[in-house]
Amino acid sequence: MESVESGGDASASNGQYQGAFQLSSQVAAEYGGYSGSAADKYVAARYGSWAAAAAHHREYGWY
Repeated sequence: MESVESGGDASASNGQYQGAFQLSSQVAAEYGGYSGSAADKYVAARYGSWAAAAAHHREYGWY
């Protein structure tokens, strides 16, 4: 997902979304920043797994 969201660029920015995983500031505050670890926690809480997040992305164009 990282490459889809930001091309793997940790300094990527798109409006309110920041970092390689394009997390919002609210998500970053809740899960501990913009790191891969924070993204893992967010994905686990919201989707249950990266596979489920990827399926959501394929269907809706975002995760």
